[in-house]
Amino acid sequence: MTWTRRNLLVAASLLLFARGARAAEPARPPPADETSRKAAAVFGALERQESERLGRTLDGLLADPFFIDPFKARDREKLLARAKPRFEQKLASQGITHWYFIDPEPARTCFLRVHSPTLFGDVVERDTLARAIVSHDVAQGKELGKTAFALRVVKPIKAGGQVIGYMELAEEMGGFLGKMKVKTGCDFALLVDKRRLDRQELARVQKEDRWEERPATVLIDSTVWNERLLELPVPFDQLPDEGVSTGQWTEGTRKFMGAAFPVRDASMAIVGALIVRRTLAR
Repeated sequence: MTWTRRNLLVAASLLLFARGARAAEPARPPPADETSRKAAAVFGALERQESERLGRTLDGLLADPFFIDPFKARDREKLLARAKPRFEQKLASQGITHWYFIDPEPARTCFLRVHSPTLFGDVVERDTLARAIVSHDVAQGKELGKTAFALRVVKPIKAGGQVIGYMELAEEMGGFLGKMKVKTGCDFALLVDKRRLDRQELARVQKEDRWEERPATVLIDSTVWNERLLELPVPFDQLPDEGVSTGQWTEGTRKFMGAAFPVRDASMAIVGALIVRRTLAR
């Protein structure tokens, strides 16, 4: 066999192997359609809007000695007595679900959770607080806790030009979905990485346990539709930013199109997926 013929046979074998390898690769799901991408973009726009609103509310609270004075005096009971009515009568009606007073560095302990006053003294290790400590300025972002995925805004509490602690307001992300539906006409579901959540605490808060429905994620909220029918076409941490289609399906006489998009936290890590469902013309 000549050298040229031998090389041709090797090249042909390599070509056949490459074709076989490509054939064995799983098919990639098609990208999300343009309408779904526009609907998902509302999530980011709403996050920016709500961050600004939380920041303005924080500014008002930080400027009020009614709340700052008992924090300076380390009087937890007096601070709670003053803060709880404001939280229940005004802040909660604005969609604010968490209000924290946090000790300054290096302690970083929670002095008071107005929304859960019996829980205090633990070290707060969230990325938003860490960034506020470094900058001594506002920090914001989406972060997972044991039972909630929330948009958080943190600002320093200052007295006499010194930082004496930090105040944080947060809004659970599940509340975003209803606002998004009003804006877009689409339905949404929010799934998050179950490794970052506490199953028992989540079930207690949600009044149901849906932990076993999916292998890697758990439902945080949806706009009232049977999201059990949908599975992510790829693992949530492999979702591209432009999203992927979850295909079409029929329920009764109605047809739907689905798409899934990655959800990132304050550190830009992918921690879950946003599913968009839209109705197709009959």
